[in-house]
Amino acid sequence: MDIMASLFNICNPLKPPPVRAYVDFHSARGDTKIVHMLHQRIRRAEAHTHLLFSGHPGSGKSTELMRLCELMKRP
Repeated sequence: MDIMASLFNICNPLKPPPVRAYVDFHSARGDTKIVHMLHQRIRRAEAHTHLLFSGHPGSGKSTELMRLCELMKRP
């Protein structure tokens, strides 16, 4: 099996974990550098930008999007 197939099969978003609770993935997400990088790319884009946030429930998608939203509101 190739590496992409292995990575795809590690986390199946169609089959979430049995417990729907917040899981602290801060160590996996790292600091807020990714949010700042996305903010800069969106601000500098000359055309519409499409992003895909995926992951299991409770993995922090909404948290990161809210951080990005707050940055986008700043002048």
